Amino acid sequence: MKPNKALKRIAKIEGLLANVIKGSAVAAPHLQGALVAVGRAKEAVSAKPPKATKPKPEGAVKKAKKVSGKKAVAKKAAPSRKAMRKAAKKKAAAPVQSAEGASSGVVAA
Repeated sequence: MKPNKALKRIAKIEGLLANVIKGSAVAAPHLQGALVAVGRAKEAVSAKPPKATKPKPEGAVKKAKKVSGKKAVAKKAAPSRKAMRKAAKKKAAAPVQSAEGASSGVVAA
């Protein structure tokens, strides 16, 4: 969770808890510890840890990114049922070569 979002949630919880403590005198002593814990959580989230960076080895050289001139090509969608039926009819309507005519190059009609 991002620190800003966590701080907003903690502030909301802190406000709700303060309202409960104000409204209930009996529960106030028991809830003071919870209010302190919420305050500690708020401090912990708001504290920024120092950045840990890795030392670069000597002689390290930045590598240039390869830039290719080709764009990614989208895959074609599978043919629809209607297109498949049309192709099947077209294939079935194509002239069929007989076994005798296949060797001589004559097409049977």
